[in-house]
Amino acid sequence: MLVVLVPGTAPRAEGDEATEISKKTQNPVADVVSIPIRNDISFGLPNDRVQSLWKIQPVLPMHLFPEVNLILRTIFSFYSQPVGTTDRASGLGDTQLQMFVSPSNAGSVIWGVGPVVYLPTATDSAFATEKFGLGASAVVLVTPGPWVLGALATYTGSVAGNSARPNISLLDVQYFVNFNLPQGWAVGTAPDVLVDFSRSSDRWTVPVGALVVKTFVLSTLALQLQFAGYYNVVRPDGAPQWLFRTQVSLVLPEGKKPAP
Repeated sequence: MLVVLVPGTAPRAEGDEATEISKKTQNPVADVVSIPIRNDISFGLPNDRVQSLWKIQPVLPMHLFPEVNLILRTIFSFYSQPVGTTDRASGLGDTQLQMFVSPSNAGSVIWGVGPVVYLPTATDSAFATEKFGLGASAVVLVTPGPWVLGALATYTGSVAGNSARPNISLLDVQYFVNFNLPQGWAVGTAPDVLVDFSRSSDRWTVPVGALVVKTFVLSTLALQLQFAGYYNVVRPDGAPQWLFRTQVSLVLPEGKKPAP
């Protein structure tokens, strides 16, 4: 059982409100302030080793103009990485900043585009790229009824850094198919399909799996729990076979932002 207590808040009836908040959080360019904290545990590495990757991904939407929103997402990563057969390396990983420009009053098709900045902030060579990178992201989705259907594509390429380290040329396509249920429940899938163009072969990582989400409505914010599991049906040599994901998110929807 996972229990999270937030000072100054108290649970209340969820119902349609919890489901609506849950549906918004599945939209990468929604006008929702959130702080997702995610842990990915990867199994099936060489020598049956296990990797743990934490990501903190604060999302901050801003109104550039009445018709245009700017969504800022910063991704901080923390690794516990196997090294050899017995050792481990732990510490801060590289940092990524994503920015999306999106219409504030989108029609039936919601979209957003923007740049990506990749910063070499890692503290250990076991998981450091030592590269600066630039790239672009694009997202498109539709939300018919209880469904949220779409894809988020991000390409990052290295532009400077340690020439002795491998270059970055990575395409990450996360497609998502989610079905929202009453009382803040949702089920679906949202795997990250990776194509590593820096490799001459074994470029693809293709996971399949499922997720379940539960959203709780509190007095001034919402709390969301997500559990997911994925199996890599296609993967490079040395890549993990399985991934189990746990995510806790604090969510502050537009309608719950404190009055100034």
